[in-house]
Amino acid sequence: MSKMRLPILALLLTLFGATQVFAQRVIAYHQGEKNSLIQSWYWDQVTDVNYSFLQLAANGSVSLGLNGTFEADKNQNFADFMVLANANGKRVTISVGGASKIQAQNFKSNTSTDLKAAALATNIVKFATDNNLSGVDLDWEPESGFGVPTAAEWTRLASALRTAINNSTNPNLELSAAVFP
Repeated sequence: MSKMRLPILALLLTLFGATQVFAQRVIAYHQGEKNSLIQSWYWDQVTDVNYSFLQLAANGSVSLGLNGTFEADKNQNFADFMVLANANGKRVTISVGGASKIQAQNFKSNTSTDLKAAALATNIVKFATDNNLSGVDLDWEPESGFGVPTAAEWTRLASALRTAINNSTNPNLELSAAVFP
């Protein structure tokens, strides 16, 4: 390393701190029904957890139950997991959708217009803020070629989510997505 680069590196480390320059996040996906399988070492290995899955209904509502139905055990598993995550100081995001034909169809139908995308985004962000989550992870998985998102649908949903997040009680919610080529 040249003599000029060392002072620049030292300046960057001073300004931003070594932890900011070299910070690493380890993000895991957690299936809600698997709480009993969590070992104590798990919490030492991850910084963030994407809890899966928040399900979309055809009408734009969201729930932890399948296809918009209420399932008390899924809600209890989520509540139990949040207690564990908070006790271990972990950030939790909600992963929305997942691999199923119905979820792919529901993503498509809920992003077909700006109005529908806005309603869906509002419901997703409300769930995240009501549950003190760190963010939202979109997991729109086209099944067997069905439900493949168009650029317009992705843009519509991302824009609606950004607007909903900015207008929420937590405008610092993170937004991430599993993207398929």
